Amino acid sequence: TAFATIAEAAKVNAAPLPGTVFDDMPPADGSWNYRVVAVNSAGTPSVPSNAVQAISDSIAPKATAITYVSLGKTDPATGRVGQGRVNVALSISEQLQTPPYLSIVPQGGTPIPVELAKSGDTTYEGSFVIDAGTASGTANALFSARDAVGNRGTDIVSGATLKIETAGPGLSAIALNPGAPIKNDPAKTVQATFTFTKAPAAVPQVKYLLSGPVRLPVALGTLSQVNPTTYTGSFTLYGLHG
Repeated sequence: TAFATIAEAAKVNAAPLPGTVFDDMPPADGSWNYRVVAVNSAGTPSVPSNAVQAISDSIAPKATAITYVSLGKTDPATGRVGQGRVNVALSISEQLQTPPYLSIVPQGGTPIPVELAKSGDTTYEGSFVIDAGTASGTANALFSARDAVGNRGTDIVSGATLKIETAGPGLSAIALNPGAPIKNDPAKTVQATFTFTKAPAAVPQVKYLLSGPVRLPVALGTLSQVNPTTYTGSFTLYGLHG
């Protein structure tokens, strides 16, 4: 609060200063007004000097929200993001002295820097690319920024993680009934059970190829789902198949 007389002020030093520099630690953040009073050898004080104002700020900036908009593949049900470019919008709690640092760190993978451009007093925008080499899993956002007085902040309130999925379902196991060796004279219908590493989004398409010259892959009919990661189908082996 502004003041004009000594009686209206609170003294910040316990004894007269030997020099012309004094460091004050205000008890709270905000705007503080200062005036200087000099004393002579007899201890007589002067009138207060002109007033100066200083801002005390001990609160570090934080990312209040990071939002991601994928231009590529996504899974609306789980929020997972696949390969493609991802646009990023970053909101900061206060104005900064320089652009903030932001990178996306895939689980067990290499950090992906996000080049940001200022879009408002406390907002920034950028993008990054998820490709086939990006590690799947939960990625963490790494944020750092300094406010106008130099306080450094790294906290993220919302949007600190991003679920990344770049690998499709893989065929992990095939079980045949009857098992090998299969007697196919007379012809034999073989039941095949296929197990995948994750649930396919649609019914998988499977082909088989018999050994021997001039033979082409043969597609199995429509598979039947047993559970989210298991499907069954059948095919017939004839005597001429060897």
